[in-house]
Amino acid sequence: MIRTVLLASVLAVCVGCKGSKNDPVVSVSDTDPELNAAIAEAKRRWPEFVTAFNEGTGERFSAKYPFPKSTGSVEHVWLSVTTINADQVTGTLDNDPVGDIGHKRGETVTVPSKDISDWLYSVSGKNEMVGGFTIKVLLARERR
Repeated sequence: MIRTVLLASVLAVCVGCKGSKNDPVVSVSDTDPELNAAIAEAKRRWPEFVTAFNEGTGERFSAKYPFPKSTGSVEHVWLSVTTINADQVTGTLDNDPVGDIGHKRGETVTVPSKDISDWLYSVSGKNEMVGGFTIKVLLARERR
C-alpha cells in the first residue's frame, strides 16, 4: 500500500500561507522505516501539541491525518486545527486531495486524534516551528 504525503502544505504552513492547488505530492511506502519512526515520534509527542494549542503558546496549528482513499490506500492531508477534545481533532483541509477521500480543500472535518500522523505549529512571537517530524524526513531526502 502506498501513502500519499502532501509535502508543500507543511512548507506553506511554515511560512504562514495556506496550501495551494499545486502542492507537490510525494508517494511513499507504508513500510518506510524513517517515516514510520517520524510518525511514532509525532504520536508520542502529541500531548505537547495539545498543551501548546490549549495554552495558546503557538500559532498556525496543523495536524496531518491519513484519510482512506477509495482505492484502499491512504492520503495524508494537513488540517488547520480549530478544536481539540479528548479523542478528536477538528480542522479544515488545507489542500485539494489528490485521491478520492470524500472531502475537499476547505471542508471542516473531525478525525480521531489517535490516528494523527504528524503535527506542526509556530511558536508565538518567534520564527520557530515545533513538530513537522515527517516533513523533516522528506526534506532531508530532498537534500541528499
